[in-house]
Amino acid sequence: SMQTERSSCAAVGVDGTLYVMGGENDNRNELSSMESLKMSTPSPKTSITSRLDALEEAAGLENDSSAFKKRIDSLEMRVFGDLKGGAMRARVAKLEFEIL
Repeated sequence: SMQTERSSCAAVGVDGTLYVMGGENDNRNELSSMESLKMSTPSPKTSITSRLDALEEAAGLENDSSAFKKRIDSLEMRVFGDLKGGAMRARVAKLEFEIL
């Protein structure tokens, strides 16, 4: 986690790291510092298998199938309570947003 609470700051994500700079603190004093946070979400370039493995581990599910669709369906039922449509990469990205 980042150490300094700030608002009205600038932020940019580069290669899985979030950089936050400037802004002001709770007393409205201007900040000139910068902090970074390594994000744990896998890169979309990571294989679907690796991304599903990480999601299942985070959700406490055992991998009982090698079929992508079945694994995604199982995660969606656990997380959302129903199945979502769309491309597999988009479905995995939604699950990553909710779980990781």
